[in-house]
Amino acid sequence: LVRQDHAGVCNNCTLALCTMPVKKAAPVKAPTKAPTKAPTKAPAKAPVTKAKAPTSKSPATKSSSTKTSASKPGTKKAVDKKTEASSPPDPRAAKSATCIQRHVRGFLCRKKQADKKRMDEEMDKLRQAAYIAEVEYNRKQDAKRLKKDREERERKLKEAKIRKELLEACFDDEMEDVVKILSTEEVAHVEMADPHGNTLMSEAAAGGALQVVQYLISKGANPNTQGEFKRTPLWRACFLGHEEVVQPLLECGADPRITNEQGEKPEHVAGKDLIKERLAAWNLSETDKLVAQFESMQLEKEATAKAAARQELMDAEGRAAKAKEAYERDQKTLKKAHVELEKRISEYDDCVAERKPEDLIKVTLNMIKEAEETLETAKRSARESALAHQDAKAVMREKQQSEDFDDQLPGIPIDLKDLDDVLVKDVGNKVRDSGKWPLVIDPSNQASVFLRYLDTNYVNACSSKNMEPNRLRRSILGAFRYGKPCVLDFMDVDLMDEVIKGFDAVQDGLFMAIMTKKLMQNEAYMSLVRRDDGEEYHPNKFQDERAKKFKMIFLTSAREPNELLVEHTYPLRVNILK
Repeated sequence: LVRQDHAGVCNNCTLALCTMPVKKAAPVKAPTKAPTKAPTKAPAKAPVTKAKAPTSKSPATKSSSTKTSASKPGTKKAVDKKTEASSPPDPRAAKSATCIQRHVRGFLCRKKQADKKRMDEEMDKLRQAAYIAEVEYNRKQDAKRLKKDREERERKLKEAKIRKELLEACFDDEMEDVVKILSTEEVAHVEMADPHGNTLMSEAAAGGALQVVQYLISKGANPNTQGEFKRTPLWRACFLGHEEVVQPLLECGADPRITNEQGEKPEHVAGKDLIKERLAAWNLSETDKLVAQFESMQLEKEATAKAAARQELMDAEGRAAKAKEAYERDQKTLKKAHVELEKRISEYDDCVAERKPEDLIKVTLNMIKEAEETLETAKRSARESALAHQDAKAVMREKQQSEDFDDQLPGIPIDLKDLDDVLVKDVGNKVRDSGKWPLVIDPSNQASVFLRYLDTNYVNACSSKNMEPNRLRRSILGAFRYGKPCVLDFMDVDLMDEVIKGFDAVQDGLFMAIMTKKLMQNEAYMSLVRRDDGEEYHPNKFQDERAKKFKMIFLTSAREPNELLVEHTYPLRVNILK
């Protein structure tokens, strides 16, 4: 490339690097002594005889031959070392060297600019693709939320309508409507109440609806609920003078000792003497027994309801477990597809480097395309199973009724432009103060491109070459040797178990030693040095100041990374912008 860049520009170079035709400089002849004799040519034509030619030459001929050979330029015998050392440097060679250096520097500068442009273009493509994917994901999530909100709104409207109809039917003693609504409508139940807390029993007692009161008692309705102004059904019946429902209420456990907000008992507000007489004649010990029986019945109902809820939770957990199995199975398939693609790319690179036949190169290229198609299929299946697993977990948590459940995705949100300040420079020392290594969550893969173009030791967890024990060891050790980050990219696969095994294959407990930062204490990282590492990794080459700059950066493009990884790292989530 330098030769091509240099060609056609320079007409002054005499070095082999320049391809332009130049005039050859005259060779510098070494000084020689003048010969005493000059018989440099043989006789024009020697006579042809059958006798053998003499085996020895005359002294004169031998001396002249030696001197002639010494006078030829370019031979070692003719070069005088003292004369060569004292000769001034050739200005044409110096000018050529300067010209070559100028063109090499220009070439390297243009190469750096091209690399930056290529990185920007790649990140733009990833940003656009990620934005489209994020919009699609948010659209689906919004559609789910809207559907759920619409269903909840419709349910509430229906429930309010049924509640109103049921309360009115109870007050008006419309027995058939009450039975029909309670038996056919799923949302209807005997403890339904208006916004003030007045239940069906309270409305039926206030309306003097004897049949409805008896029906609600048979269904186990609570006779001691307190509604508006803390008035019980018995209190309202006494206040409104419905003596026909007072006795049934007392017999089902209605307590005449319960007062309203002003401390008034039913006997204080009873408008008829007959009602007062019944209240006075009622045995309160009987009420205590009935209340105890009712509470026992309520406990049985609650136990039954809890058992049903527990069964629903177990069913939800079963569905979540199946969804998790499918998710893990798809993750293994995705990992296999990633490894297969890396393998095919490596085979293609080897064929090109070894100048294999064109047919073989085409075959490897076709295998790469097939591996890419398989990877896309695996990614699609993994995304679907991840969403199904997420939904199943949400349903399970909903059944658990966890109040502290947060549906937000893990990670502190940051912009890509701030990644260098937050991740590499650690402005504000947030990452250092956390005592954990950072985990970058970026479904758009822009952070992966950014970190690969930085001066980092990048390790692809899906690549069998990168995870080869000796190469992985050198990647970690090199980060300590030169004081730079070591990036471990999980891609979009849950590889936590495989990564731990890969690190432990280098050295027992290596992954946990890195996670707990024990490897940085007391030069423990020197245990990774091997005898065959060469002079570059000699113990004297390691410096404490560089070793202190070591960082382990975990990277993943999965929307919901491994929970164990999130728990033991400082998660950062890259915002996806348009």
